[in-house]
Amino acid sequence: MNSRASSLFIVLSLVALIVLAGCKRSQKKVEPLSPAVSQIVPIVEAIETERIKALEAEKLKALEKARQEDNLKYCPEGMVHVEGEYCTKLSYLCLAGHITISLPKKPKGAPDSWKASEQDYKNMSYQEWPEGISSTGVYFCKKFKEGSAKCEGERIHMDFCMDVYEYPNKKGEKPRVWISWYESRDVCKAEGKRICTEHESNLACEGKEELPYSYGWNRDPSKCPIGVGHIPPVDADKLAPPQKDSYIQSLLDDPKVDTRVPSGTYEGCVSPYGVRDMTGNVDEWVSGQPLSCMDFNKCEHRSTSLFSGGHNWGEVRNQCRPKTAKHGKFWKLIINGTRCCKDVKQQ
Repeated sequence: MNSRASSLFIVLSLVALIVLAGCKRSQKKVEPLSPAVSQIVPIVEAIETERIKALEAEKLKALEKARQEDNLKYCPEGMVHVEGEYCTKLSYLCLAGHITISLPKKPKGAPDSWKASEQDYKNMSYQEWPEGISSTGVYFCKKFKEGSAKCEGERIHMDFCMDVYEYPNKKGEKPRVWISWYESRDVCKAEGKRICTEHESNLACEGKEELPYSYGWNRDPSKCPIGVGHIPPVDADKLAPPQKDSYIQSLLDDPKVDTRVPSGTYEGCVSPYGVRDMTGNVDEWVSGQPLSCMDFNKCEHRSTSLFSGGHNWGEVRNQCRPKTAKHGKFWKLIINGTRCCKDVKQQ
């Protein structure tokens, strides 16, 4: 707020105080404010509202500046510094959701060539979640009780750097897909980085608040690119040479199949640490490692391949903690990508 507005606010405030003081001193019944004073009050209130907004904006600006300075102190440009006390086992209280998510089943008598249609996916039935049941994050929950995060494991201090966006870590560009765990490892290594571990992904997504979603406690498609499309039928026979490459490209050229959005499209899809698009858009490869071996560089041979964050097809979990572990390191699909991490700079 400029000096002129500040001066006006002070003058109007003094006028209002004088009028109110005069009313209090009077033993007679308080009379309604005069028309002149009545016109002043809304002006004073409006100025005060703008003053508060200006202070809040300055505070947010200062916090963002401090975070950027911290990022550059410990991490290369384009990465976020993540440091905190990580809980190895976290539970929440789920208020609404589904216990299971199933795929459409083949109807009795249907030919072997039967494939699920878009309507079949829309007609999928779910078993409702009993209200108030504790969840460790492995089920589909739409609404969690705010503040219900409970650490049931141990606390481990973690300190690392993570790319702001999904690979190739460029705002406005769609994340790369059809990439295996091994290829993810190689593209990250080429940049002097590595695949993120599942624990790093969890902490960077949930923040110190230990949120179930990167943006809060309730599933919200307006915040992140989730539930955009449906799982399309894929012709497995065409995924073999020589038609594989052309078939994959045809899938990526189909807007009903390739529902990725450019990185950073959803302004609200940001974690407490400032990492973007961690839930939704594309599944991200991470390395699952035993807690007894947190050093990725020394224990890569003991890692497993996991997907984190969920893709944007249908109603999948799209939370911070749940991971998909059934795919091997050679697995590729047009809904899986990756993100890179790096150890902090030595000070």
